[in-house]
Amino acid sequence: MKYNFTAGNHFQFGSTQDGAFHFQYGSIEQKIDNWRLANQLAAQKIAENSTTQIVVLLSGGIDSEICLKHFLEIKAPVIAASLRFANDVNAYDLEHVYRIQKETGVHVEFFDLDPEKFWNSKEMLEITDPIQCVSPLLACHLWLAEQISGLPVIAQGEPHLVKSANDQWDLVESERLCSLYRHFMRISRPAIPGFFQYLPEQIFSFCFHNPLLKQLVSNQIPGKLGTRSSKNKMIYQFYPELAVREKKTGVEVIQDLHDFHRKQLANRYPDSDHHAYLSYENLRKVLQRENESFRISSKYSVL
Repeated sequence: MKYNFTAGNHFQFGSTQDGAFHFQYGSIEQKIDNWRLANQLAAQKIAENSTTQIVVLLSGGIDSEICLKHFLEIKAPVIAASLRFANDVNAYDLEHVYRIQKETGVHVEFFDLDPEKFWNSKEMLEITDPIQCVSPLLACHLWLAEQISGLPVIAQGEPHLVKSANDQWDLVESERLCSLYRHFMRISRPAIPGFFQYLPEQIFSFCFHNPLLKQLVSNQIPGKLGTRSSKNKMIYQFYPELAVREKKTGVEVIQDLHDFHRKQLANRYPDSDHHAYLSYENLRKVLQRENESFRISSKYSVL
C-alpha cells in the first residue's frame, strides 16, 4: 500500500481464510486527553502529508462540519463537496451546508444525484461490486468522491461501542464502513476514508477521556445499549459552539426505498456485512501497546 489512508496505515482490516472479518489499530504516540485536540492534530497531519487540494465531503451533519472546521482552523487548502439529492430528499442537511458555507466562506461544490435512479443503475453496481459494499448511502458518497479531484476526506470512523449481554462494553468495527477504504485502495487513490480514525490518538481520547462515555461503560445510564443514540450529545461536550441538529442520514423521506436496496445489496454480497468486537478493557491495552499481538476477529452477522 503506497498511500497512508490512516497515519502509518495504523488501521488495518481484512478477512481470514474462513471468512472472519478482523481489524487492528496502531498504538498512540502521545496521550491526548481531549478529543477536539486529537481531531485538530489529525487535520494538521493530513494537511502536512497532502500534496493536493483537500476536499471535505460535507453532508451538513455534525461530523462533516467538525472535520471541515479543523482544516479551516489550520488554514489548510480546503474546499467542500456536497450531494444535492433530487426532490429535496436531503433538504434538512442542505440547510446546514448552506449555513456552514455562509458562516465560514468555504467554497462548496454541489453535485446533483437522484438516489432512486442511482440505486437502480449499473453505475452504482460498478462502485459496489468490486468492494462488496452493502450500503446504498455509502455508494452515493463514493459516487460523490469520484466527481471531484483532490484529496477526498470523509468524516467517518468515530468509535462505536455496544453493550453485550453480560454488561460488558465492546468497540465494534463494521465491514460495511470498511468498504470506504476498500474503494480507494482498489483504485489506488489517495483519500481519507475515515477522518475520525486517522490517528490512534483520536480513538484513545474519545474512548478514555469522554465524561458521558465513561458513564455509559460503567452502566450508570439505564437502558442505553450503545453509543449511537448518544453520539451528538457526546460531541457537544467537545464542541459546544456547534449548531444543534437532529442526527439524520439524509434519506429519511425515502427510507423504505433505501432499506429495499440495502437488502438487495446484502443478498448480493452475503459475506460482506460482518462485525468484529474488542472489549473496552482490551482497547486501552491495544492503543497503549500493552499487547503487541492483538488482532480482533469475529464472524458475527449484522447487528
